[in-house]
Amino acid sequence: MQHEISLLDDHFSADEANEILLGIYKSKIQFHKIKNLSSTVRNGVSDEVAIKRIEDLNKSVEKLTEIIETAKQSKGKLVIKSALNISLFA
Repeated sequence: MQHEISLLDDHFSADEANEILLGIYKSKIQFHKIKNLSSTVRNGVSDEVAIKRIEDLNKSVEKLTEIIETAKQSKGKLVIKSALNISLFA
C-alpha cells in the first residue's frame, strides 16, 4: 500500500523558504550525524551510508542556498511543492 501526503504546497518568500527548507535539511543532516556517531560508539566503525547521505545533503543545501539567494536578489517568491510518498517495505 502506498500513501502520498502533501508536505509543502505554497508560495514562500526567500526568507521563509530558507527557514523551512534549510530546517528540514539540517534536521536530516543531524539525524545522520547521530546515526554515524552511534555506529562509531557501538561498533567502532563509521556508518558509511550515513556519511554519504551527509555529503549528499550538504551538496543539496549548497544548491538550495544558491536558489534562495537568487530569489532574494530578484525579490521574488518561490513556489514550493513537496509530497511524501510512503509505502510499506517488507
